[in-house]
Amino acid sequence: MGATALLFHPATWELAALYLASPAVGTLFISGVIVFSEHVWLVVRRLKQAARTEAELAVANERMRFAGDLHDIQGHTLHVIKLKAALAHRLVRTDPDQAVSELEDIRQLTSHTIEETRTLAYARRRLNLPAELENAKRLCQAAGIDVTTEVADGSGTNPHELLAQVLREATTNLLRHASPAHVTITAGPDRLEITNDGVSGERAPLRGLARLRERLEASGGTLSVRHAPPTFTVAARIHPPLGSTPAGTEQ
Repeated sequence: MGATALLFHPATWELAALYLASPAVGTLFISGVIVFSEHVWLVVRRLKQAARTEAELAVANERMRFAGDLHDIQGHTLHVIKLKAALAHRLVRTDPDQAVSELEDIRQLTSHTIEETRTLAYARRRLNLPAELENAKRLCQAAGIDVTTEVADGSGTNPHELLAQVLREATTNLLRHASPAHVTITAGPDRLEITNDGVSGERAPLRGLARLRERLEASGGTLSVRHAPPTFTVAARIHPPLGSTPAGTEQ
């Protein structure tokens, strides 16, 4: 429009500034505002999309955690029931009283698993390392496996719950993937090590331990796996917070 207006007026610098420069500056300013507004709108839209994605990931992670805990509860118990059912089947003719005792254990295990599942559903589940130690010992003995346990003195210190979960997962794995004759369990308030023999050269996938490694690392701990046939070792450790003194040591 400014260039058209110059066609009907003498071409002077004043008119050029009036009809060309001023509209050009105004047009650039309006274009800049539009581009900036568009950029801000895109940033806001991406932030909202990122917030939705983060919420979906949080839900997915919680579902995976719940599924992993449910697997730990029911997978472990089902293996125990399988072993005890096989033992009761062998004893039903030779020792009926012991077979009845094994069947009663199966009934109690089933009831306990139902209660643990209910507790998990309401987010009140807590594992206890001493109880898991005793459970692992009884389970291995029922499968005919010799067990040696070494428990360090941890007076005044409660073992971390994740150590109990590592023990439960390791016990389930050695019964599922190995044929051990001897198992050694060393436990303390901040560490746990399970070693068993009877493993082959082929390493089985251990997804449960992989999930526990992520949870331990998130809690400031470590989990390592050593596969040296015929032995297999799972070692977990919870590092104490900076400035604290582990139980049983002196500063």
